[in-house]
Amino acid sequence: MGTDSTQWWNRVLDAVRTLWITIGLAFLLFLPIEGTYRVAKAVWRSVIATPHLNSPNATAAWYPQYEREFAASAVMRWEPYVQWRRAPFQGRYINVDSLGLRRTVQSRAARDGCHSVFLFGGSTMWGTGQRDAQTIPSLLSRQLEARGLADARLINFGETGYVFTQEVVTLILELRSGARPQVVVFYDGLNDVTSAAINGRPGLPQNEEHRIADFALGRELASGRDARTLLTLARLGLERSRLLTDGARALRRSAARSVSGSGDSLGRGIAAAYAATAGVVEALSVRYGFRALYAWQPTLFNATKPLSDFERALRDSLEGTALGRDLFATYAQADTLVNILMSRVASGRFFNLAGVFSQDTSTLFIDSSGHTTEAANPAIVAQLVAPVTDALRAAPRCGSTAPNPPTAQRH
Repeated sequence: MGTDSTQWWNRVLDAVRTLWITIGLAFLLFLPIEGTYRVAKAVWRSVIATPHLNSPNATAAWYPQYEREFAASAVMRWEPYVQWRRAPFQGRYINVDSLGLRRTVQSRAARDGCHSVFLFGGSTMWGTGQRDAQTIPSLLSRQLEARGLADARLINFGETGYVFTQEVVTLILELRSGARPQVVVFYDGLNDVTSAAINGRPGLPQNEEHRIADFALGRELASGRDARTLLTLARLGLERSRLLTDGARALRRSAARSVSGSGDSLGRGIAAAYAATAGVVEALSVRYGFRALYAWQPTLFNATKPLSDFERALRDSLEGTALGRDLFATYAQADTLVNILMSRVASGRFFNLAGVFSQDTSTLFIDSSGHTTEAANPAIVAQLVAPVTDALRAAPRCGSTAPNPPTAQRH
C-alpha cells in the first residue's frame, strides 16, 4: 500500500512538473511574439496612424506647458451614476474644481449672476487642446456679456468620454440637488457614435465592457474562494498581453457588427436613442422650467470643410482602420436621421453643426477624436450665442425668482 501511494504521488509530481515546464516554454515562446507585436504597433501608430505633419498647436508658445498640465490633470475618480469625473487640479491653463468641473473664465458679475447656463458634452465641451479662457463655455460667456447678459453664470459640465445619457443623468442629479438652470446646452455626437460602434449597440457609455469586467472582478475577489481568485489573477496577467486583448477586441467588434448589422442600421439606432433621450430632457424642462438646446458637433466624420493637409492625413489614417471605416458609415446614416427625429422632439432647438467650418481652409481639427483648435471655437459659439441669448431673455427676470443655489455635491 505504501509503495502504491508513493508511486501515485510520483506520477502526480511528474504531471505537475511536465505541466509547469510546458507552461514555462509556452511563456518563453510567447514573449518574443508579444514584444514584436508591441513594437510593430508602436511603429504603426507613430509612422502611419499619425500624420507626418506638425499639429496646429505645436508651434504655440503656451502648448508645452498645456500638454504637461493636461497629462497631470487626466486623473479620474469614481463618480456615482456617471462612472467617472476628473479629480481637482490647479494649473496655469487648466483648472478643475472640487466637483471635477473645468473652470469657465467669466466676469465677477457672471459668476455671481442669478441666471445660469449648464453646458454638457464630452472632451470637446470640456476643452481638450484648449486653455481655460478659450473653451466653448468661456467664449460663450464673453459673447453673452457683450450682448448685455452679464448676469448669466455658465457652468462647464463637459467631461472626457461622456455620452449624451451620462450628461442627462448629471443634469438630473443637479436638479435633485436644487439647482435650477435657465438654459441647458448639450454638445454631442462623436462619443455616442463611437460608443455604439465599439459596443455594437447604441445608448451605452464608452468602453462598457471595462465596467462589466470591473464588476465581475470585484465580485470574484470578494467571494472568498481562493482557488477561483488565483485563477482570476492568472487570467488578468494574460490580459496584460496587447496581442491577446487586441485580438479579443477585434473579435468582439466583428461579432457586434454581425449582430447589429450595417452602419446604416446602427446609425438609425444611434439617432433614435439620441432623440429618445432628448425626449427625457424635454420632460424635465417642463417640470423644472429651463430651455434645452442641442448641438450635433462637427467632426472629421461629418464636417463639410475643405481639409488642410494635416486634416486630410488624419482622415486617411481613420479610413485605414476597421473602426474608422465603421464610423464613417455609421455617421452618414446617423447624421441624416438625427435631423429628422430632433425636428419632432425639439423643433428649432437642435443645431447640426457639421457645416460650421465649410468655408474655412485652415487646420481646425487637431486629432482624429474631433478635438479642435482654439481658433475653431468662435465659429461654434457663433451658432450657440443667439439661441442661448433668446432663452435667457425669455427667462424670469433676476429677483422674480429665488436665486440658483451653487452646484451641490452629488454624493
